[in-house]
Amino acid sequence: MTDTSINEERDRFFQTLSDCLTACSEYDVLAHVDESHRHEVLRKHGPSLGICDCSIPMFYRTSLGTPTEDLLEIALLYLLLITPNVTTFWNCRRRRVLSGQIIPDRELWLTRLILRTHPRSNETIFHRQWVIRTYYAKSVNTLSMELEVCDEIADAYRLHYGLWDYRRFLVDQIGPTAFEKELIRLDEWLSSHPTDASGWTYLAQLLERTVRCSVPRCKELVAERLSHVSSLLKSYPERECLWMFMRTALCLLKQLDRDSATDFVANQREIFPSEARPIIAELVKVHVQF
Repeated sequence: MTDTSINEERDRFFQTLSDCLTACSEYDVLAHVDESHRHEVLRKHGPSLGICDCSIPMFYRTSLGTPTEDLLEIALLYLLLITPNVTTFWNCRRRRVLSGQIIPDRELWLTRLILRTHPRSNETIFHRQWVIRTYYAKSVNTLSMELEVCDEIADAYRLHYGLWDYRRFLVDQIGPTAFEKELIRLDEWLSSHPTDASGWTYLAQLLERTVRCSVPRCKELVAERLSHVSSLLKSYPERECLWMFMRTALCLLKQLDRDSATDFVANQREIFPSEARPIIAELVKVHVQF
């Protein structure tokens, strides 16, 4: 192929990709299995887009020609759709955002699109957090909606430490007014994922923030979570994350009301055998009469 035909093939592919991404809410990279003349490199069905992996060697072949400035963004976007964990690609996007060539809303759309296909992509999460911190840190509405995005991603991939760290960032940005609502949201999520260690670690840290900031009803909020985890331990007694959460919550309850913590340990006869109760009491430094 001549340089001209290569450039035309590249430009045509990028333009088609740009058109297909309009109103696209999900995509996937599909294995190339069809050798017929009817084969489509890009296939759009409603809001869904399929990208054949045969486009990768085609992109490499045509990338020998330098894309025009108009096509540079879509070329970078294609690379991120295929390989989102390359920091260099995201750094290029950041430079273009900072220069005003890409609007921040476009990055929120792109990162959410990628996370639906690659929910474990930490680089994508880091870029989204950068966009939020740089352009939306004072928008409580945007920050609150981001918590809903976190729920969606957490459902798709468990034990996503980068995601929970991002969630902590969002809650800290909003401040104590978000704590109680976030606790309720997390209760709902953990009811569907009762043994997710990342979720319980996050809940423990959120309760610590709640007590530290003296949020109204903090004692009741801690006691409610203690009651809930004690019920779960009857079904999942082998889950270390539940015991670790109970220890943290008991320490917080003791800090708020020593007598309540003492009564709780003494009354948990089903999950704490009589010989274990003095050990539990010692762990949280409460006084229990047996």
